[in-house]
Amino acid sequence: KHIFFDIGCLDGFRDLSFFSSRSLFKVHHALAHGMLGCVLRKLYNISIDKITIKKSKYGKPFLFPNLKNIKIGISHCEHIIVVAVSNCEIGIDVEKVEKLQNDVFCYGDFFSDDELLYIDCFLEKSEIFTVFWTRKEALIKRFGLRICDGLKFSCFEKTARSFILNSVSGQKYAFSYSFSGDDVNIYRYNGVGFSKFFKTGWCI
Repeated sequence: KHIFFDIGCLDGFRDLSFFSSRSLFKVHHALAHGMLGCVLRKLYNISIDKITIKKSKYGKPFLFPNLKNIKIGISHCEHIIVVAVSNCEIGIDVEKVEKLQNDVFCYGDFFSDDELLYIDCFLEKSEIFTVFWTRKEALIKRFGLRICDGLKFSCFEKTARSFILNSVSGQKYAFSYSFSGDDVNIYRYNGVGFSKFFKTGWCI
């Protein structure tokens, strides 16, 4: 099984503060759909004009009609947009690494005691917390569930993998994905074309 990622970076917009949250969401939405269209055309010779992107009850995106059993994932956060296309169910999530505002043990509704104790072992907790959060999100999205179902999944689940992405401006983002395959191809959109920058899987 193969999975193809395309990671787009908005570093051309160093200062996003002039966007309202709604406007930025619209920019992300448009760019993500454009990226998805490029990937579908490149991999499957499918035009985005011929299909519709819909969402399940809990927000999992899917193609209609679902040609060739293609599964998709979309996630975005500030300077990073991620689009995934796969032949098996896929969940992806990207989040900005930010300083935690609360003690890690305040998040017991989403993480198990073992997970919280593991996070608490780190001097810099924000990065590993964000990685674990995106892993939960990726697993939840893969199965089309809700964030409150996070305790059903372990952050140590082997089908969830993670990377730390650094934007050109130096901001760190945690990116995680979960799917049932074992072959990964990741691409970055650099404003000119697609360039492969990973062909690997890194697990915590």
